[in-house]
Amino acid sequence: MAKQLNLEALVGAWEGANRLWLDPRGSGEASPAAADVALVAGGGFASIAYTWTFEGAPQDGLLLVRLADIPTTLDAVWVDSFHTSGGFMTFQGEVDPAGRWSLYGTYAAQEGPAWGWRIVLVGDDADGSFRLAMWNVPPGGTDERAVEARFRRAAGA
Repeated sequence: MAKQLNLEALVGAWEGANRLWLDPRGSGEASPAAADVALVAGGGFASIAYTWTFEGAPQDGLLLVRLADIPTTLDAVWVDSFHTSGGFMTFQGEVDPAGRWSLYGTYAAQEGPAWGWRIVLVGDDADGSFRLAMWNVPPGGTDERAVEARFRRAAGA
């Protein structure tokens, strides 16, 4: 059951599992994952730095979310060693009625119109865990699952 996400309450070390779908209809590739959530720039932003692996190669990323004006609007920037091709993506979004933080950005395709990328942060259950989910959005199509990372407090954190 989702609950209202509070990024300030997530500050600290996290561990969990990541699943990557190169084929959204497939079973995906699972790997261990870790995350560190911090408040930065005087507490005006939350950073989620995370690691995972693909075919044994280490991967990492960073999601930086502006905390001002919440819950009305969200702004974020994202980089990922696997997904963002050496660049960064900007996102806008909102906290939806279920309490999920939903972000949306676009990226240039090799041919044709831009594609979309959706990132959703969800607080799960009463144990305080959280989920970071991502979808690829083809032009004129429906969201295709791409990534889901589930995190719980790291032992001793």
